[in-house]
Amino acid sequence: MLWVTLIFSLVPLRSCVLLGKIQDHQAIGISNELFFANVTENQCACQLMQSKGYISGFNYYLTNQTCEVFFSNQSSLFIESNVNANFIFINRSTISIIKSNQIVTSTTSTSSSSSTTTSSSSSSTATTVGLNNNSMFLNQTIYSIGTQAYSLAIADFNNDNKSDIVVARLSANNIGLLINSGNDGIFSINYSYAVGLSPCYVIAADVNNDNKIDIIVTNHDSNSVSILLNRGNATFASQITMPVGVQPWTVTAADLNGDGYVDLIATNSASKNISVLFNLRNGTFQNQITYTVGSAPRSVIAADINGDNLADVIVGNEGAGTLSVLMNTGNGSFSAQIAYAVGSQPNSISATDVNNDNSLDLIVANQGSTFVSVLLNRGNGDFRSQVAYTIDIGSRCIVVTDLNYDNKPDIVVATQNTNSINILLNTNNGTFGYRTVYAVGDGPRSVSVADLNNDNKPDMAVANSNTTSISILLHI
Repeated sequence: MLWVTLIFSLVPLRSCVLLGKIQDHQAIGISNELFFANVTENQCACQLMQSKGYISGFNYYLTNQTCEVFFSNQSSLFIESNVNANFIFINRSTISIIKSNQIVTSTTSTSSSSSTTTSSSSSSTATTVGLNNNSMFLNQTIYSIGTQAYSLAIADFNNDNKSDIVVARLSANNIGLLINSGNDGIFSINYSYAVGLSPCYVIAADVNNDNKIDIIVTNHDSNSVSILLNRGNATFASQITMPVGVQPWTVTAADLNGDGYVDLIATNSASKNISVLFNLRNGTFQNQITYTVGSAPRSVIAADINGDNLADVIVGNEGAGTLSVLMNTGNGSFSAQIAYAVGSQPNSISATDVNNDNSLDLIVANQGSTFVSVLLNRGNGDFRSQVAYTIDIGSRCIVVTDLNYDNKPDIVVATQNTNSINILLNTNNGTFGYRTVYAVGDGPRSVSVADLNNDNKPDMAVANSNTTSISILLHI
């Protein structure tokens, strides 16, 4: 997908004539721009007639009928626009493109900042990414891990109060540990552990309540999950394997039955179901119980979405283009799925209160669409129709967390097709502004956010699936 960054020079013209009014639209939020959902392009254009001398323009996305209207009183306006979308300015007699740059998604670019090299056993190098006034992260540091990096998770595995990284290495049938070696965000590759065939997803959780973080992995071609118990000092016991459905893709851990121990939920991408495995309180699990969901389930989270203090399950069905919501009815049993439409190929979900109403909303990365979906919670576990926010196509993983210390959660997306991280800042009441793009390695499939250098700022780690590397981006 080609994106261009443009700066327009605009010359005032007399006010335009009001052509009509928009009816039956949904106002999403107002800041420097106004978002509308479920409108036509003509309805979107009508909003500009009310600018009364201000610079006005709109971007209309036909695929999801979303209208983005801009308001400004400046003589020039910096925008980032999809060249395949319709961008129109009115109330101005001339429009001049002062500068146009294609976003560079390779790991190197010309910039006033210099490259650096870190000393580490992982032979890491830092590459440059052009910084602008909105940049929050330093240039990426790339760590070679020797084989394909498919998924990663961040946790303190050796109880030294520093964040370490575990990576699922698909082609090697193992996981690799990168141990944090200090307070500067530098990592050393330490251990690798055998798991099943084609490990494609990894999480970290304390499954036996011994205050040590364990590792759970989905083995796509073994139809199993592996549990590796932490012995202390970042060493792990050999895997315990539990059978699940056909081609498990992702897994999450949450206490589903209120016994104080985390249980496991895995998506079975070729089975149209999920597997629930209840914890036996000793690091082992009961045999799976399955629940039907949509086709090709690829992502799963567990969260209390209706305020009853029970963890519900939300699944992204890549084949169906839907989310399945399964309400916890007590003791870890679940009701039949409720389906919500989202974008094409949803494959990563977050449950976060984005509009500060004390209810968890759903934010979805859609691999086959050029937008993320935000579904606001009505307060009872029922969700409004999706609101779409533009990003690069090929999104693989989403994280929602506060990046800029304004107590509003922002959106972070790994986009595999453009080798980049897209960031959307929360502007107000759960609406999101323009995206910022950071170049990473080839084929980013997984991103995690945590403080990696003990400066109390959120940093990013990215698994680059088309290479043998991960990228570290430290917060400025």
